[in-house]
Amino acid sequence: MAVRWLAFSDLHLDAPFAQGGSDLTDLRRSELRRTLQKTVELAGELQVDALACAGDLYEHERYTPDTAAMLQRLFAEVAPVPVLVSPGNHDWYGPSSIYATASWSPNVHVFDSDRLTPWDGLDGVRVWGLAHRAPSGAGDPLAGLPTQGEGLHVGLFHGSESSGWEWARREDAKKQRHAPFSADQIEAGGLDHCVVGHYHKRVEGDRHTYPGAPTALSFDEPGDGGAVEIHFDPGGDEPPKRTWHKVSSLEVHVLKLDVTGCGDMSEIGTKMSDLLAPLEGIARVTLVGDLGPAVDLNLKALGENQGRLDHLDLRADVRPGYDLDAIKSEPTAVRGEFVRAVLADTSLSAGERSRVITVGLRALEGRKDLEVV
Repeated sequence: MAVRWLAFSDLHLDAPFAQGGSDLTDLRRSELRRTLQKTVELAGELQVDALACAGDLYEHERYTPDTAAMLQRLFAEVAPVPVLVSPGNHDWYGPSSIYATASWSPNVHVFDSDRLTPWDGLDGVRVWGLAHRAPSGAGDPLAGLPTQGEGLHVGLFHGSESSGWEWARREDAKKQRHAPFSADQIEAGGLDHCVVGHYHKRVEGDRHTYPGAPTALSFDEPGDGGAVEIHFDPGGDEPPKRTWHKVSSLEVHVLKLDVTGCGDMSEIGTKMSDLLAPLEGIARVTLVGDLGPAVDLNLKALGENQGRLDHLDLRADVRPGYDLDAIKSEPTAVRGEFVRAVLADTSLSAGERSRVITVGLRALEGRKDLEVV
């Protein structure tokens, strides 16, 4: 008999949005709640056999009683569809966790052992899940798993698959490797497939699936995850068929605006308005290119024109628009001596040298816009 799941992970309810202020954090927290509601509603619409969460549903250090009440209500509303949850390192299972204190409806099953244990609530399939019992220190989730028998065996947990770890570490230098395992262990342990959380980018392996974070939690994340509809092969011989559903409605845009050739702030403002006109959601825009020496760059003023966006984050990574060859050739002028000295300073990187020259020349001109990003 065919088995269909709707799986998700790494929602991180109540988490702040990295690189943003309180206004952006409030906006994102509301969006995370809407995302969960849409995911639960989608499970009912698709009439799946189970709704599965592979951890980091919420953040243990930040959750509120309101969060607990919302989870109880939403999961009860999707009954009789089973809701299966394997707590991760951020929503770890402890005596004060939502998982241990909430009054769950009968259709909710939260795995509470730190070793894979079976759940047999679906005909023809055995689900193996576990819980992180602390925010760190979880070992190999598949170690010592005995070879399974007949039927479909699916794992559900939160962990770091070895082939994807280098990518995850490059994307987030602070990310820790929790519950490390290798995809090769899945088949060796008798499991047909594993649904795993922790990596915020979706992964579609032969034996494992990472749904990915359904909505980006920072401007640095890919934001390509979602709720994944998984059609398992009843015999477990073929990789499952997977369809990702977008469940977040707030778009995150990361853009660059080339200001080369712009002679004044008004011209930059026009180019930025054209860039932002079709966009909704939140955006980070980095100004790049050669900034004309006459431009008095004011990011705060530019940011006041955000169009239909709910939030705009502006940054500048512009090069000085000065003709340094001409300036350093000035034989007696202070500007020439200053530029020659900075260019000769081998202790400075190229970026540092550019910023020092820009700030110095602006100061010599009596300008106040000395900050260079």
